[in-house]
Amino acid sequence: MKTVLIFFRRPNENVSAQYFANAVNRLKDGGLLIDSVDALSIDDDVAFARRIDEYADTADNIIVLISKDMAFDWKKVITDKTGAEFIINDKALEIVETYSKQNGIKMDEECANLPMDATVIPNRKGMFQGFLLEQEGYTLIALPHREEELIDMCDGFVSPYFNVKYNNNYEQVTLKYFGRLDALEKTLKEAEEKCQSGLKYRTDTVNGDTKIDLFFDNSVIKTERNDVLRIIIENLGDDVYAEYDVSLGERLFDLLQVRKVKLAVAESFTGGRISAEIVKNPGVSEYFCEGIVCYTDKSKVARLGVKQEDILTHGAVSGTVAFQMTAGLLRNIDCDVAISTTGIAGPNSDASGKPIGLCYIAVGTREGVHSYKYVLKGDREKITETAKNTAIFLAIKKIKNYK
Repeated sequence: MKTVLIFFRRPNENVSAQYFANAVNRLKDGGLLIDSVDALSIDDDVAFARRIDEYADTADNIIVLISKDMAFDWKKVITDKTGAEFIINDKALEIVETYSKQNGIKMDEECANLPMDATVIPNRKGMFQGFLLEQEGYTLIALPHREEELIDMCDGFVSPYFNVKYNNNYEQVTLKYFGRLDALEKTLKEAEEKCQSGLKYRTDTVNGDTKIDLFFDNSVIKTERNDVLRIIIENLGDDVYAEYDVSLGERLFDLLQVRKVKLAVAESFTGGRISAEIVKNPGVSEYFCEGIVCYTDKSKVARLGVKQEDILTHGAVSGTVAFQMTAGLLRNIDCDVAISTTGIAGPNSDASGKPIGLCYIAVGTREGVHSYKYVLKGDREKITETAKNTAIFLAIKKIKNYK
């Protein structure tokens, strides 16, 4: 079995090795080992046509990563070489419409224009819809070049498809984790050694939130698999927040329902992102009391009862202020658990001169409030998103132990 990967780039553009490592690892988990990689120019239609001709005779699978900057009609090349005309695919169009509405952007019907008789590869993280076209002697797959979309589509469709096609024998278990990556890597390596090559794993971390995919070969007996899972979960402790694939916001909502807990949020530098993540869950109104964005010092004092003298003494970005923000929610709102955030997301610090990325997140109940200090790395967007995720994770830990 031979699988080739074709991608396009602008002249003189360098594509990171990590990008390809991530893509190749995803496909490898689906039983596809990449035998060759071709980098073509975004304006070289002749080379693309030549590669399709060549690999149609020599490869079993041709994977093409389409750049948003394509300077020639790549669809015409595929039609010329396969005979498959492109038409608007109803299923793809529905996905495109949903994505455009959710993200408030103009819909592009051309992104749902796929070869006749092709199978849609759904893209939930972008407009362009991929496809899989079975030809005599080979399979042609088109996917977007953008890494976030590519990885999601490989995980959700491409790898499972080829696992079935080539009868790969393993069982996949997914865990969700929020904690130190060095501790995670150590634990997974120990588990891999214990299984004696019967376990492979993959981790994917985005803004502090890690998805762990464990692949147990069918040669690993069930009791041994369960022992390994138990060791992993025990070693990582409460930092494993779910034993299935779920977002932080969804897991929080699950626990709110199970524990019958009401939650309130006060945000400064996260600017309402925690609340926005929570309200993505239908039915959450029964458990989510209020979300306040107290961006200024005046707002913190007026809305939450933060002491002005403590702001002057410790600064708005301090454990003392975060503690008082959470305490103010618990005092003034009919809630069981409260979260607050205050920090410096950048690109510049405030008048205090405290470091960019410094933040305090306070989580508590009427039994007590705890304030956590972090110094997060990255640009303004990454710092804010990581803080949002961290706050939700801390709330999950609190609610799991709520009595």
